[in-house]
Amino acid sequence: MVFINKSIKQQVILLGKMTIKLMFYWNEFFNSGDKFDKVGSA
Repeated sequence: MVFINKSIKQQVILLGKMTIKLMFYWNEFFNSGDKFDKVGSA
């Protein structure tokens, strides 16, 4: 039982790290998209 809880905890931590990384890339993607929009309209 303790082992199962430990593995679930590790998966949650991994999922959290993945989410933070995904949000970071998503933010970078939108920032670069804004730059492209400004270049396109200029």
